[in-house]
Amino acid sequence: MESFNLAVGNETSRPFMENGNRKNRQKWTDRQQKQVTFRQAWVEFSSNTTLHGLRYISETDSFLFRRFFWLLLVLTCSSLMMYQIIDRVIYYSQSPVNVNVKVNYNQSIVFPAITICNQNAFRATRAREYNWYRLFERIYGNLTYPITPEDLAEYNASNIPVDDIFTCTAHEKHDFIVSCTWGNEVCYPENFTTVLTDHGVCYTFNGDTAPGASLVVTSTGAEHGLKLTLNVEQYEYMPGPHDAAGVKLLTHSPKEFPRVHDLGIAIPTGNHAFVGLQVIMINNLPRPHGECGEKPLKYFGYYSSDTCEMDCITTIIDRKCGCRNYYMPSNNGLPRVCTLTEYYTCFLPTLDLLRHSGQKVCECPTPCQFALFDPMISYASTSEFAVDRFLTETSTEELAERFFRAREVTHRVEKIKHDEFKRQVQAVDEKLNLMQTILMLYLRKSLEEQIEELSSVRVDMGEKWVRKEYLYRYQEYVLQKNFLRGRDAIEERTFAYVAFAFQEFSYRTKTKIRELVDLDLQSKDSRTVLYTLLVDSLNDRMETAKRALSNYTTLFQAYQKGTPIFRYKFRDEPRKNNNAIVPKPLLAESLVHNYYAKRYSFRVGSDIQRITDSLDEYLAIANATYHQSQLNNSRMEAVNKEFLDSCKAFFHSRSQFYFETVDRPLRILQERIAGFETAWKEYEMTANDIENNLQQLNESLFRIETDILDNLTEGINLGLEYSKNSSISKASVAEILTSDKLHVGINKMKAFFSEVRSRGQNIFDGWASLIGRSQVIWGTILIDEDLKEYYIYKNIQDFLQNYSLVASEVNNNLSEYRESGDIRFLVGVSDRVFLKTLYELMDSMSDFIDGSKMDRSFFRENFLQMDIFFRELNYEEITQQIGYDIFSLLCDIGGSIGLFIGASVITIFEILDLLLKHSVLRPLIGRRQSTSQS
Repeated sequence: MESFNLAVGNETSRPFMENGNRKNRQKWTDRQQKQVTFRQAWVEFSSNTTLHGLRYISETDSFLFRRFFWLLLVLTCSSLMMYQIIDRVIYYSQSPVNVNVKVNYNQSIVFPAITICNQNAFRATRAREYNWYRLFERIYGNLTYPITPEDLAEYNASNIPVDDIFTCTAHEKHDFIVSCTWGNEVCYPENFTTVLTDHGVCYTFNGDTAPGASLVVTSTGAEHGLKLTLNVEQYEYMPGPHDAAGVKLLTHSPKEFPRVHDLGIAIPTGNHAFVGLQVIMINNLPRPHGECGEKPLKYFGYYSSDTCEMDCITTIIDRKCGCRNYYMPSNNGLPRVCTLTEYYTCFLPTLDLLRHSGQKVCECPTPCQFALFDPMISYASTSEFAVDRFLTETSTEELAERFFRAREVTHRVEKIKHDEFKRQVQAVDEKLNLMQTILMLYLRKSLEEQIEELSSVRVDMGEKWVRKEYLYRYQEYVLQKNFLRGRDAIEERTFAYVAFAFQEFSYRTKTKIRELVDLDLQSKDSRTVLYTLLVDSLNDRMETAKRALSNYTTLFQAYQKGTPIFRYKFRDEPRKNNNAIVPKPLLAESLVHNYYAKRYSFRVGSDIQRITDSLDEYLAIANATYHQSQLNNSRMEAVNKEFLDSCKAFFHSRSQFYFETVDRPLRILQERIAGFETAWKEYEMTANDIENNLQQLNESLFRIETDILDNLTEGINLGLEYSKNSSISKASVAEILTSDKLHVGINKMKAFFSEVRSRGQNIFDGWASLIGRSQVIWGTILIDEDLKEYYIYKNIQDFLQNYSLVASEVNNNLSEYRESGDIRFLVGVSDRVFLKTLYELMDSMSDFIDGSKMDRSFFRENFLQMDIFFRELNYEEITQQIGYDIFSLLCDIGGSIGLFIGASVITIFEILDLLLKHSVLRPLIGRRQSTSQS
């Protein structure tokens, strides 16, 4: 303790000892006294303090340090706790999801629904029976020009329901499904349900309406699935909504709506397709963790994205059009199926608008649970052996020979077959006689009458056109000679000189006037000569301007009043007729028909007058300059500017006057003449087309009679004799009725009737066009205000008729020819009825000869095989799971709070310990100190 005090004293006293200053010395003395007092207190404290007191002071300092450490720890833990709690709450509010992929291995799996569709929606023979073949050809064969209600009306198909054209012309189920095997059991077309899909008429195996429990597969591979042999009947193919050949396949849940067109797999003919399936089960979460959900549907009892969208679209279409498409759902038949007219005028435009609106029309959430059947397809070519085996099992040469002999006998002995053949032959004979009567009597008569009527109408209209065209030429001549020729004369004599070289004239005039000032007054004779020349020049130009103004007035009044300027004679027409032929309304209209005509036609005269006034002012300046020998330059410049401006204005107004007023009547008239000539050419062309079609049909009718009908009679007569003469074999009849010669004749007949309908349509349309052409010509003749005065003057009664009455009369007369001469109506469907019966006979004969003959190409073009099976007895389950629930949130929050509370408890005990020592130990130590001192 002594050394400690010395050290302290030395350290504190050294600076003061070094300072000799009195003031510092006093401070040093005071400091020394304080240190002495401190040392005395320290010695006294040291002698009285016990070992326990020293330990208390040491422990107190340590406790203060620990208290500070624990306080810092509590604050840190509190911050971490709050951060963790907030982070967990935010994470929970994001509704996290985990996706679990699980492969489930089963002993069995439920087989899905299998929907198969023929790629071709219609059968040609059925379409022809319904007389829809041309309709389908028009709808699906020409996509460049969409079908219109007028087209549907032309085919009498406006009110046909859309589902009828599919159901009535679809491939039959029993023809389509040749063979079927499910596992080791044989199945039949009856096991397939007919359904209408977006691909047309299709057939579903194991569908929702299938009777019995669902089919279950207990083994994998092609031997434990569905085996099909299908005949797509490609020989029946025709234009339709799909161009491919083969089938379209879709595997789906039995309750789902089959969207074959969008999701189906195409399988071609001539192949063996192996379709391996894998099941995928999807389990989604609803909000807030996922987007799945369901809503009640109006037309479906089962919810899926496809059924929801179809339900929504059906509702919208029903609200807009009052009907639905053929494959859309309904309740008790409502809404009804659209007719073809409604389909093309309302359904398709509405559907296109929905698809291209750019807005989400239907709100269809993803289902929470659904299954996917993922197909994997592979192909194998059908082997020649398999084809041969198929053909061999159905037909051999020996069997065909025996079969031919048996058929020859049975077709004669069996009453049903014999009567059917007899009926067919008699029907063909009856229809042929009917067709011959129609062709040779009614058709020929109609063609001849129309040729005669067309010639009469054509001659009458030609006379009217020639007369009107003559009047147009007369009118054109009068305009050119008696009006425009006057304009040309005026231009040559006056208008061309009014402002001729006006800038040069202005310059010369100014120069000469200035020379009158510049010449010496002594040169009186020179000034007089210059003045005389200047005055003569101005008077000459002024006189020209006055004559031009007079000529302009004459020309203007000629157009205004329609009075000819000259009296030229047109051909043999008397000059007195010229005034009546003048197109007075057209001439008067040309003065005011537009802004330019109104402005400049009247301004030409004022421009000439301005020129005259400027020349007169020039003359006044010249006189003043000559007599006073002084020139007013400002007046001179003003007159000069006015003269130049008036000359420029004259050129512009004259040009506009010529183009907009003077020349316009001739332009208009020439356009009318050109239009009238075009109308006549179109009339002639239409008449020629009608006549050519009539003549060509007449010639074709003669060829049909001589070349084709006589040949048809031979085979039909032999068929009629077959029932009476046993020596005639059915094979000989079949040979004639299936010969190339007969086919050629039928093709020629079909070509003829096609020509009849085509040319008949052209003739029918030609008469309609001729009505329009005739009305155009009559309209040109009668609605002509510029020739009406001449019609009245010459009393041309035909040209003074009321156009509406004439147009109505022309329409009635020619429409009567058109309707009565519609050869399409005359022939009707006689050829189709005949060819239908003939084809029926020829088909039975072809079936008799070739019914059992089938080759490899026939098989490959029409048949295909499919094996549909499961690849594995398991399914992949994809499940969305909640990644963080409320229990996890509470656990995390509880853990954070527990950690904080644990740290807080320890800190509380430390604080209590501190308080205890301060409140108990310190007073005790104080009493001990006071006792020791005393």
